Amino acid sequence: FVLEDGFPLLFNTYNTDRVPLGGPAGTDGTVPLALYLSLFWFPCMALGDTISRRLPAYIPLTNWKVCIFCLTMAIIMCIGGEALDFLMVGVVNGLAVFIANFGNGFIYGLSAKYIDGFIPEEHRYTSYNLWCFVGDLGGYAGQSSLSVKLAEQVCRGNTYTYVCAPEHAHHSHGITGITTTVAAGAATASTAAPTAAPDVPTAQPAAPELPPAPALPTLPPLPDMPTL
Repeated sequence: FVLEDGFPLLFNTYNTDRVPLGGPAGTDGTVPLALYLSLFWFPCMALGDTISRRLPAYIPLTNWKVCIFCLTMAIIMCIGGEALDFLMVGVVNGLAVFIANFGNGFIYGLSAKYIDGFIPEEHRYTSYNLWCFVGDLGGYAGQSSLSVKLAEQVCRGNTYTYVCAPEHAHHSHGITGITTTVAAGAATASTAAPTAAPDVPTAQPAAPELPPAPALPTLPPLPDMPTL
């Protein structure tokens, strides 16, 4: 859920071509969205998810209390990381996605270690499949309309220049300008188009009819063949 919800939540809040690194109302200190994603947000997400998957290898799962504690910490990181997105601070969002995906990857590593250590070998493949199926249900929920509702809760009905901006707010003026220019050009072209001279005929004369083709000569019948 965390992995799939992160993308819709981000793109439904930072929905313009620039990202303010400070608070949502800031208009100074902004960076292009493409650079923000490629150089900061995605690396933070990848680091959190990658490092955390190796961590369970160093944690001895000796009893169920240790397992419950580790899973609880992972869930807290997932929820806490998602909650930091509600601050709508560009720099903090990198920390948010790192923490949330650290919890996500931690659950992956813990589950794999538990299945390998406590499930009989003949049932491990089935356990992995069932575990992945339940995880896919969470991913489906994370990219559903629920993510849009979460983004609406993050914005809380507020709109800013670069964050939670109204739909098409930063692109409609360009389309309008193009439409106006095209309309003006069409009007100018229609006004400047020359009119036809009065002595020019409006219809071409009909082509003369061709004489009918002569009839083909009729061939005489073939003689009867002699009988052998």
